[in-house]
Amino acid sequence: MSDMPEPRAFPVVTTSDLSRRPRRVLDRIAKGERLIVACHGRPLATLQPLDGVVWQPFTSSVHDIYGWPVTGASDECEKLSEAQRALLSDGVRGGRLVPARLHGSFEFVDLIQSIENMAIRGLVRRTHRGWELTARGMALRETLTAGSSDRVGLVGG
Repeated sequence: MSDMPEPRAFPVVTTSDLSRRPRRVLDRIAKGERLIVACHGRPLATLQPLDGVVWQPFTSSVHDIYGWPVTGASDECEKLSEAQRALLSDGVRGGRLVPARLHGSFEFVDLIQSIENMAIRGLVRRTHRGWELTARGMALRETLTAGSSDRVGLVGG
């Protein structure tokens, strides 16, 4: 991995906080704070001042959920852990994560933590069918598998 600074998590507010004390939450945002909105412990959205809006796909003047600058997909891949890279390149089937494919290579706890981190970063989302890649996750998968697909003759893994 590169010499990137450790990611910092942003403060979390619940949907209850939003419904009971919306003014207090908005005042925090007005002071420049970036917040994660969660329902039952699951991140749903970010609230942040307009000067720091996260745009999709990758643009150089914005930041991801951890405060890292969002750049090109290659640079975004550098921020991934080894387990996250493996999940995106080898642990995907039909657009869904299949962590069991990597069971022998990584501890189960590491895979779960990696998936949760990927969900916070917007690379995967939980559905009734399991963890599915988002468009952003697919873009990183394509970047990761581009080099290896040349060797095996496959496009897109």
